[in-house]
Amino acid sequence: MSGEQIVRELDELSDDVLLTPPQMEAIMQATSETLKNMRATGDGPLFVKLGGGEKSPVRYPLGEYRKWKAAHTYKNTSQLTVSRFRGMADFLSNGIWGEKYIVACDASGNQWDFWEAIKGNADVVDVQWKPMEQILEGFRVGAQARYARHEEEDLKAFVIPGKPDGRRHIDD
Repeated sequence: MSGEQIVRELDELSDDVLLTPPQMEAIMQATSETLKNMRATGDGPLFVKLGGGEKSPVRYPLGEYRKWKAAHTYKNTSQLTVSRFRGMADFLSNGIWGEKYIVACDASGNQWDFWEAIKGNADVVDVQWKPMEQILEGFRVGAQARYARHEEEDLKAFVIPGKPDGRRHIDD
């Protein structure tokens, strides 16, 4: 059956029709492994689990596939980098290792949520799509640098009058 025939036949069916994974594989022209990965990552069409067990069957409501397909239809490749997350907090809470999110960096190397940087009028010098592990590493490095700066400032502020260099020594 050609792709055009599949589309014509699908148009005749109700949104409430439940499709099996093999039927969805044929419609999407995808492998069972691709569909399984989409279910695991949440990247595919919504599905229904018929029962609570690990081996319970999965079904795909046709209406949910139609919505998913419409949301994943593009006019050009520049549209493909639109994130499925509502913001960086959502990404960090619900994203998976290796998944990417758009990050803005200022001149000091601080990372910002791209949209928050725009709203906050941040002085952005670079914008990149980064995987979660790089974003988290950037936050870790930034936090260490801020801690080191504050620790140095605290030491400078802690002086004792009458000492030659104004600082407390171990033997005091």
